[in-house]
Amino acid sequence: MKPIHYVFIWLLELLSLSVIYSLLCYVMPDEALFLWYEDRYGMVMENQWYDAYTLILMLIAIFINCVLIWLIFSACNRKELT
Repeated sequence: MKPIHYVFIWLLELLSLSVIYSLLCYVMPDEALFLWYEDRYGMVMENQWYDAYTLILMLIAIFINCVLIWLIFSACNRKELT
Protein backbone atom coordinates (compact mmCIF):
# COMPACT_ATOMS: atom_id res chain seq x y z
CA MET A 1 0.00 0.00 0.00
CA LYS A 2 1.23 3.48 -0.81
CA PRO A 3 1.83 6.00 1.98
CA ILE A 4 -1.06 8.14 0.74
CA HIS A 5 -3.41 5.24 1.46
CA TYR A 6 -2.26 5.14 5.08
CA VAL A 7 -2.82 8.88 5.37
CA PHE A 8 -6.27 8.55 3.83
CA ILE A 9 -7.22 5.73 6.21
CA TRP A 10 -5.95 7.74 9.19
CA LEU A 11 -7.98 10.78 8.10
CA LEU A 12 -11.11 8.64 7.74
CA GLU A 13 -10.59 7.25 11.23
CA LEU A 14 -10.11 10.76 12.59
CA LEU A 15 -13.24 11.94 10.80
CA SER A 16 -15.28 9.07 12.19
CA LEU A 17 -14.00 9.80 15.71
CA SER A 18 -14.92 13.47 15.32
CA VAL A 19 -18.41 12.62 14.10
CA ILE A 20 -19.01 10.13 16.91
CA TYR A 21 -17.75 12.59 19.53
CA SER A 22 -19.91 15.37 18.10
CA LEU A 23 -22.97 13.14 18.15
CA LEU A 24 -22.29 12.16 21.75
CA CYS A 25 -21.94 15.82 22.72
CA TYR A 26 -25.23 16.57 21.00
CA VAL A 27 -27.13 13.62 22.48
CA MET A 28 -25.83 13.58 26.06
CA PRO A 29 -27.69 16.00 28.36
CA ASP A 30 -24.72 17.62 30.09
CA GLU A 31 -26.70 20.13 32.16
CA ALA A 32 -29.19 17.53 33.34
CA LEU A 33 -26.37 15.17 34.30
CA PHE A 34 -24.58 18.00 36.08
CA LEU A 35 -27.68 18.88 38.11
CA TRP A 36 -28.30 15.21 38.93
CA TYR A 37 -24.68 14.73 40.02
CA GLU A 38 -24.76 17.91 42.09
CA ASP A 39 -27.99 16.89 43.82
CA ARG A 40 -26.67 13.43 44.55
CA TYR A 41 -23.07 14.14 45.57
CA GLY A 42 -23.05 17.81 46.49
CA MET A 43 -21.34 20.87 45.10
CA VAL A 44 -18.80 20.37 42.34
CA MET A 45 -16.89 23.01 40.41
CA GLU A 46 -18.07 23.36 36.82
CA ASN A 47 -14.51 23.20 35.51
CA GLN A 48 -13.93 19.88 37.22
CA TRP A 49 -17.27 18.58 36.00
CA TYR A 50 -16.68 19.51 32.37
CA ASP A 51 -13.13 18.16 32.44
CA ALA A 52 -14.39 14.78 33.63
CA TYR A 53 -17.46 14.90 31.37
CA THR A 54 -15.36 15.68 28.29
CA LEU A 55 -12.88 12.94 29.14
CA ILE A 56 -15.63 10.36 29.57
CA LEU A 57 -17.29 11.37 26.30
CA MET A 58 -13.96 11.16 24.47
CA LEU A 59 -13.22 7.71 25.90
CA ILE A 60 -16.67 6.48 24.91
CA ALA A 61 -16.19 7.92 21.41
CA ILE A 62 -12.80 6.24 21.07
CA PHE A 63 -14.27 2.91 22.18
CA ILE A 64 -17.20 3.18 19.74
CA ASN A 65 -14.81 4.20 16.96
CA CYS A 66 -12.53 1.21 17.63
CA VAL A 67 -15.47 -1.19 17.61
CA LEU A 68 -16.82 0.36 14.43
CA ILE A 69 -13.44 0.11 12.67
CA TRP A 70 -13.04 -3.49 13.84
CA LEU A 71 -16.50 -4.43 12.55
CA ILE A 72 -15.96 -2.76 9.18
CA PHE A 73 -12.56 -4.33 8.58
CA SER A 74 -13.66 -7.76 9.76
CA ALA A 75 -16.60 -7.57 7.35
CA CYS A 76 -14.25 -6.54 4.53
CA ASN A 77 -11.89 -9.41 5.33
CA ARG A 78 -14.76 -11.90 5.24
CA LYS A 79 -15.72 -10.70 1.76
CA GLU A 80 -12.14 -11.11 0.56
CA LEU A 81 -11.91 -14.65 1.94
CA THR A 82 -15.06 -15.85 0.21
